[in-house]
This record gives sequence, structure tokens and C-alpha cells, in this order.
Amino acid sequence: PLLKRLLQHRCGVNAENYDGRTPLHIAASAHRLAACTFLVAHEGLVANHEDRYGDTPFDDAMRGKGKMRDVVSSLLAAFGGRAGSHTARPSPERALAEQRRAILQVE
Repeated sequence: PLLKRLLQHRCGVNAENYDGRTPLHIAASAHRLAACTFLVAHEGLVANHEDRYGDTPFDDAMRGKGKMRDVVSSLLAAFGGRAGSHTARPSPERALAEQRRAILQVE
């Protein structure tokens, strides 16, 4: 498979794209079980790498629908996958509400 050939030719298992996403982010977001299984078994993989949005491959696996979503997210969890720091940030709606409260308290 292409993924195996890329890794054999020194393309790092933790290589990042412009958003800081790794091959595991991409495979998890597409719910590709075979690719995720191959990657988590690879030595040196950082399973909880956060992209520039604070998302981990586990977060990407949990998005979307389909029968493979739960299978892929369970696989990642078994290898230590967890939610990223994006979960600690308030939603845009909550952030706006907090800003409005702060403005009202100043006046």
C-alpha cells in the first residue's frame, strides 16, 4: 500500500501538513480502519498529536457518521487516544456571551 511505501522512504509517521495534521489525523477523519491500524502499530507514532486547532486523531475519528466511526475511535482509544485541548476552549457562542457580560460589568 501507498502508506507503507511512504514510510519506507523516510516520510515520517508524525509528518505534519500545513494544519499540523498527521497521517493518523487524515486516516482517522476518513474512518480508514486498515490505515489507522497500520499507523498505531508503527514505532514512534505520537497518537495524541494536536493539530493547530487542538484536535487529536481521536477527535477526528469521533466526527462524522458511519459504521466505522465507533470502530476507529475504539481502536485509537485502545492505543491511548484521547480528546485534544480544543475541548477546553469555550464554544464561539459561549465566548461571545462572556464578552458581552464583561462589557456590561464595565459600564
